[in-house]
Amino acid sequence: MAPKAALTEANRALSIFLGWCLEVFHGLYIILDDIIDESSTRRGKPCWYTLDDIRMTAINDSLLLQANIYDVLKRKFSSMQCYGDLKEVFDKSLLITSVGVHMDLSTMHQDVLTFTMKQFRQMAKKKTAEYSIYTPIELGLVLIDATNLQSLQIAKNILYEIGIFLQIQDDFLDCYGDPAITGKVGTDIQDKKCTWLVATFLERANTAQKKTLKEFYGKKHEQSVQTVKQLYEDVGLPEIYKTYEDTAYKKIKEDIQQAKGIPQRLCHNLMDKFYKRNVYGGGKKNRCQIVVDAFEELAPQAALTEANRALSAFLGWCLEVFHGMYIIMDDIMDASTTRRRKPCWYKLDDVQMTAINDGLLLQGIVYEVLKKKFGSMQNYGSLTEVFHRNLLFSTIGENMDLATMHQDVLTFTMEQVRHIAAYKTAHHSFYTPTELAFNLTGNTNLQILEQAKNILYEIGIFFQVQDDFLDCYGDPAVTGKEGTDIQDKKCTWLVATFLERANAAQKKTLKESYGKKDEKSVQIVKQLYTDVGLPEIYKTYEEATYKRIKEDIQQAKGIPQRLCQNLMDKLYKRKF
Repeated sequence: MAPKAALTEANRALSIFLGWCLEVFHGLYIILDDIIDESSTRRGKPCWYTLDDIRMTAINDSLLLQANIYDVLKRKFSSMQCYGDLKEVFDKSLLITSVGVHMDLSTMHQDVLTFTMKQFRQMAKKKTAEYSIYTPIELGLVLIDATNLQSLQIAKNILYEIGIFLQIQDDFLDCYGDPAITGKVGTDIQDKKCTWLVATFLERANTAQKKTLKEFYGKKHEQSVQTVKQLYEDVGLPEIYKTYEDTAYKKIKEDIQQAKGIPQRLCHNLMDKFYKRNVYGGGKKNRCQIVVDAFEELAPQAALTEANRALSAFLGWCLEVFHGMYIIMDDIMDASTTRRRKPCWYKLDDVQMTAINDGLLLQGIVYEVLKKKFGSMQNYGSLTEVFHRNLLFSTIGENMDLATMHQDVLTFTMEQVRHIAAYKTAHHSFYTPTELAFNLTGNTNLQILEQAKNILYEIGIFFQVQDDFLDCYGDPAVTGKEGTDIQDKKCTWLVATFLERANAAQKKTLKESYGKKDEKSVQIVKQLYTDVGLPEIYKTYEEATYKRIKEDIQQAKGIPQRLCQNLMDKLYKRKF
């Protein structure tokens, strides 16, 4: 669809970069989808999360993939006019696809006899068609700066039909495909999915057949699966599918031929490729408050209107929702049981691993709110970049944190503790809210922001050291969660400080017990900490660091001093 003059080698290379970004985006969904569905193989190989040295750290790996996409987009397209629109396409795709996955997962709580073809088509549009078929075309159109919205809408309608066609084929292959060819064992019947097969069956089955379906659909054992497959055979589903595939193929091809201004050759090629295919290759709300307080202190008096104050609150809310995503994912990866004195979200019987998609849905909602509230403002692009950069830094920090489980505990260092805390905690919880407020004010003095960054990072590291101490010595009735850093072999301030003071015998005992799940090992490690005087060392550290950072704040010029001072006063000697 690009004009001849735009078909340069440079532009072709950019289109390849966009395609690569979308494939990486797809990798994110594959990783998470396999966890949610408890799949064992993908494309003939073990699923990523099933590998012994990966497990639930796969969740952070998927977010790291997403963060790298935004980083590549910035590097390759930030100087181009279409940069903001390209980011929006990915943000929108995240939201719509997550909604589709949510609709798909919700069927496990629905009476199978209420499944309808309309419901199936709605899910297929959001989960498959938007993301796998329409989004690649939209990216191509944005790259060539196409502005013919009517052509785009016509293309969207046809591409959605192609996407639904693709999903129906997937449903059929899940039930009747050869795992040696498809690369995965089908589980739609066991997972009680609302598929084209079951919706078509319900349109043709008699009362007795529906009763049998209800009894066996969604059951895990093989006999139930075979009973459902026999029901499908009894109403002639394999033959109905063949008729559907031929008819739908011809109809969509005719629609493509008649439509004007759309990428006809591409649409025809897609249909030819898919036709007859055999394989389809309650917290503290600190962050919110920091945004509001930082804006109040940094904005010029004329900008402190009620409307702008409301916008700062919206930004703070977005960051809290973003943080909610991290909490959901972090609890799964750490196998936590409680959060804020309540069961973790994924521990609820009607949620479990669908919590992963809930986390992505929260992230998608943030981008949608940003577009609605800030889309017409000059700083909209920079605000979305703050969230994208936050995703990259936080997932790198989480990756560094999770990697310690494969590291010899005796090699942990204080420098490593500070690096993890800077990426995982300081950037996300202290610098990002201030950066959002700074962007909202329209201030372009980056020197002030850099000065503030150095101090906010120190505050964030101070906060993480407190968290490490409370994980070991805090009261779960007050902190709201059971500490697991010792069991999870985390590189904390406590263990790094211990290693700086312990003798050879104590280090040997630490190595034998650190990272073990049993209570006896945990108590041995805590006794080692007591033996070198860690509780007293921590008190001295907290006092000295509090005073030092307060002095640094006092001496820095142009930064939100009142905010930083208040943060330190709020954190000092905290118990949760």
